[in-house]
Amino acid sequence: MNPKLRLFLYGIGVFIVYLILTAAVILISGRNPENPILFGIYTKEHLLIGLAVAVVLSLSHDRKMKMMKK
Repeated sequence: MNPKLRLFLYGIGVFIVYLILTAAVILISGRNPENPILFGIYTKEHLLIGLAVAVVLSLSHDRKMKMMKK
């Protein structure tokens, strides 16, 4: 599989896990955000933080995999 595609899919997976965990915390706490933009749960900030987490973890995972190959 293409390494860039694998990295992209890893990032999508991290983002989805982040969204699931965020939804669980919001639903358990019962505190709905004031201005949701996606599914009535996520705000713009949630999505931006999730994107940042996905990028950082994907790059970290990629570097770790490159180090293990050497």
